[in-house]
Amino acid sequence: MNFFINGWGSTAAVWQDLATPGDFCYDISCRENYADLLSEFNKAWQKNNCQPLTLSGWSLGSLLALELAVKAPEKIDCIFLFGATAHFADCEESACQKPVIVKNMLRRLHHDPQKTVTDFFTLMFSPSESTFLSKFLAQFNVPSNEKALSYGLSYLLHADMKEKLPQINIPATIIHGSKDSICPLAAAQYLADNLPHSKLTVFNDCGHLPFFTRKDDCYKLIRKDK
Repeated sequence: MNFFINGWGSTAAVWQDLATPGDFCYDISCRENYADLLSEFNKAWQKNNCQPLTLSGWSLGSLLALELAVKAPEKIDCIFLFGATAHFADCEESACQKPVIVKNMLRRLHHDPQKTVTDFFTLMFSPSESTFLSKFLAQFNVPSNEKALSYGLSYLLHADMKEKLPQINIPATIIHGSKDSICPLAAAQYLADNLPHSKLTVFNDCGHLPFFTRKDDCYKLIRKDK
């Protein structure tokens, strides 16, 4: 069974092309903090007859997945990281965005939450994927919990898993778009270089949502051993 964690600005519905009946989703869009992450994961593990789960995280969800991998490694058989990073907001080359960009998003979120999230959506697709934007907007609702959105951005400002990566000895597959402008490819390469048992799969001309724009390829990757 899979345990999915979505990214900022989305709901658990974003996983509908990968999830199958019996899978579990930790939906950050309805949570104003992530204090229950481990307990919810443990509940899913128990429902899976205490058998290890496959862990899948996208964007912000990838950071939470890495946290779980440190806290409950014996309950995870493998990890899939989409559009992932070990630290999002920093001025270092291996980070994704400068902190000032995330802080500006926080300010804009207070004034116009829907436009802030919708503007973020436009950045998720590469130039060759422009037709996918309208499909995404038609298919998925913008989360309405402003406190949850605000907490997510605050989490991205401070979360940093760099030093803990060498502790994670679980097989990890990093799936990344070569044209990801939110979490650039360098962030994925950093993960691949520092996670002991990882492999990096890169989709050319793909943006921040490989499991939406390259869903068949991602489904094969995540389900090939199932």
